[in-house]
Amino acid sequence: MNCGLPAVLAALSGQPIEVHEHVLTPPPELRAPTPAPPAEGKTVYGSNFEHHVDGQNFTVQWSGSEGDEASALAALSALEIAWTELVELEGWPQPVSSDTYFLWVLLDRGLAGTTGYTTVYTTPDYPDGYPVTYLNPDYAWDDAFWTSLAAHEFGHALQYRLRAASTGGDEESWYWEASAEWMAETAVPTADAYAYQSLYYCDNPAYRYSSMTDLHQYGMLVLNAWLEEHGPGPGSLQDVWRLGESRVGETWEGILADSTGLDVSTIWGGFTGHLANGSLRESALYFEPDQRGELEQGASGSLAYLGSDFWIATSEVAVSSSDRVALGGPDGWAETVTVAPGEVLTVTGLGDPVTDYTLELGPPSQPDDTAAPGDTDGPPADTEAPRDTASDPGDDGRPGSDATETWQLCGCNGAATGAWWLLGLVPLARRRRLREPARLRSTPSRPPASG
Repeated sequence: MNCGLPAVLAALSGQPIEVHEHVLTPPPELRAPTPAPPAEGKTVYGSNFEHHVDGQNFTVQWSGSEGDEASALAALSALEIAWTELVELEGWPQPVSSDTYFLWVLLDRGLAGTTGYTTVYTTPDYPDGYPVTYLNPDYAWDDAFWTSLAAHEFGHALQYRLRAASTGGDEESWYWEASAEWMAETAVPTADAYAYQSLYYCDNPAYRYSSMTDLHQYGMLVLNAWLEEHGPGPGSLQDVWRLGESRVGETWEGILADSTGLDVSTIWGGFTGHLANGSLRESALYFEPDQRGELEQGASGSLAYLGSDFWIATSEVAVSSSDRVALGGPDGWAETVTVAPGEVLTVTGLGDPVTDYTLELGPPSQPDDTAAPGDTDGPPADTEAPRDTASDPGDDGRPGSDATETWQLCGCNGAATGAWWLLGLVPLARRRRLREPARLRSTPSRPPASG
């Protein structure tokens, strides 16, 4: 996935940034006089391109060799399926203009290494903007990826309906991408191409939660997997976005906590602990998070805000820390986490911008045999750690990293300003996994950047 949304949000918020020619200025066909829509169905808002295929809610169009009918039909099918799932079944508010007109989807090979993006155009009819999606058909060769990409971009169209594009930067953009990847999974669950993006979190879990370095934002989809599978439950993502509609300008970690009613310690300790120990629904498809090593007395580290370290236990121990961290394990967050051999302890930094920590190991607590027979009261509930909602951007990665201010194609922080390409390819060899996958991953290899 290499969509251009972060650059689009920056441009829409008024930042002087180099972007694709149609991010801010629509092509002529979208500026043509609009006829009154027929009563029996939707029509285009503007005039048709040379080639187009229409569905119930979308029109996929292109000129000359910018697209082809096969890739257009495949995208259209995925988009209509995504509409049914996300709008009709899950109840997401439909995008601006889509009650009367087709949603525009344009095929454009001029996006180079960018897989696609969704922007908004303002008109007197739609002063707040209506969404238009651009897809690069050079990536249509992989059916699962193309399907997931179309659903991902439709997710952005839904997001624009709820949250104005008035801010840019990592603190805003990361959750748009993490959310769109999870929306692609719920919209077209059989594709499973979304799961490959977990690599970008698992390779660098110690990065700041909002980092866009090394495509980290895509991998943060695993946070949404936890919210809907082990957190508040199905619909949690939409609840976060509905609250975000009235909280524009506020950072997402605070919105997540307020929407779910969960402390940041519970959220980050929960999702990291379940990811590390393989208890998410599709854990077999996700990559293993990078580990610091074996868990031992005095193990220590330094973490960016809401970045996490992963330690593997070699014996049964109870782990605690007096530092500002959230600990996670197979059962999620706790002030003291007991892990067995082979299980993974996670440590998340709560200080902004940096947390230094040291772990303390002790014997696991013994069952209380003094309780009277029939006494069903369990141990006292864990006390929540203090919530930290500071939003200083800080460093993108570990302390000492030098985060540069560049516009990015969904956050490739190694790219030069204004360059529409992606640097580097995913290594063919992955780090050793700690557990064998339950089934072979069917997700595609990441498409190479073209040009």
